[in-house]
Amino acid sequence: MGKVTRITEYMGGILIISLCLVTVIDVVGRYIFKSPLLGGLELSELLLAILVGLGLVTVTARSEHIIVDILIVKLHSSTQRILLIIASFASAVFLGLLSWESIVYSLRSLEVGEFTFVLRLPVYLAKFLFTLGCFLAFIVLVGQIIDFCRGNRD
Repeated sequence: MGKVTRITEYMGGILIISLCLVTVIDVVGRYIFKSPLLGGLELSELLLAILVGLGLVTVTARSEHIIVDILIVKLHSSTQRILLIIASFASAVFLGLLSWESIVYSLRSLEVGEFTFVLRLPVYLAKFLFTLGCFLAFIVLVGQIIDFCRGNRD
């Protein structure tokens, strides 16, 4: 899974740079030249959807989710491990359901031929990439749960 995570990291970097460029061009065009970037909002929306989906893979693989551990750090390490497994399982269920619903939504978008209004870009492509990110994050999380149960991870 390391290679997949590395690919999603690079894609995430490219998406962030693209999103920044679109935003800068749109703002400069709007306020200096009185002409915003045509379809700038559409591009931003699509890029952000893809970025969030693929970013889930990297965040999950690195275990860099936001964790509030004010009380948990005071518990015994075996109790912490059990709580981590429960939280990871709940997250996996959520990501599994999100992946399922997203693929249904993406297929519906493809079926009806959903495109953006101004640039006529295929919306279903962004939806499929978001779904892919959710599913890959689900797979990573299931692997982590298996490792936790085996005692291979802290």
